[in-house]
Amino acid sequence: MNPCGRDKPNSQYACGWTRALSLLAIALLFLMMACPLFADNFSQSKETSQEAGFKIAAAASLRDPLEKIARTFEQENKVKIRISYGATGSLVTQLIHGAPFDLFLSADENEMKRLIAEGLADTPFQFGLGRIVLWVPNDSHLNIEKDQMQTLLNHSIKKIAIANPIHAPYGRAAISALKHFGVDQQIAPKLIYGADMMQALQFVESGGADIGILAYSIVIKRGVGDYFLIPDHAHPPIEHFGGILKKSRSQVIVKKFVDAILFGSGKTILKEYGYTD
Repeated sequence: MNPCGRDKPNSQYACGWTRALSLLAIALLFLMMACPLFADNFSQSKETSQEAGFKIAAAASLRDPLEKIARTFEQENKVKIRISYGATGSLVTQLIHGAPFDLFLSADENEMKRLIAEGLADTPFQFGLGRIVLWVPNDSHLNIEKDQMQTLLNHSIKKIAIANPIHAPYGRAAISALKHFGVDQQIAPKLIYGADMMQALQFVESGGADIGILAYSIVIKRGVGDYFLIPDHAHPPIEHFGGILKKSRSQVIVKKFVDAILFGSGKTILKEYGYTD
């Protein structure tokens, strides 16, 4: 007699279920055997990813020195560092909304405190004070060395570029300096705002603006254009603070990078780009 009961519909139905359950049991057995291997592979993959490097969110004004610091650190430690630049305030907003970074390097203490208040970082560290300059390209007829901040009142100037003071500490420092020298009202209609410091620089380089108030760190090594270093008493201190993100899975190597900034080659490089203690 056919064990599945070919001539009996109910028996045939029951037999089909029996076969299905047997196949399911075999599949579950294989899955249980494979799980430890899968978990090991996943763990190894995660560890490899952590060892491969880490991500930094950094104020745009840090681009030139930070690139040099990062490349030196990569060569010495065989890791890969990925850096995203932007206005400090905009970066904090991204971090609050879950942007995946290990280290935050800001240009403003208050924005660092905001990140700490959100429970995303702790134990901040200060790593330098920034400066601002008036900057013009090589082909400019403006004599900023002679006229200094009064250059901004030159009638030939149509546009003056600064970083957006809403998000960028260097933009706020620029506004403070304009008020300090009493030229803010006269030149206010001529101001154009870059999303961050690098975009403000691009406005001047491309001819979209005649002159810019920029971070000293992004012009000091360019070898092009002329600049006037704005006295630091003309604006509040531009304090650069950093912090390791609590969710970072690369704490050890990130702390080593922070030590390089505070005590090692990174500190030397920052000084080369105009940062002071």
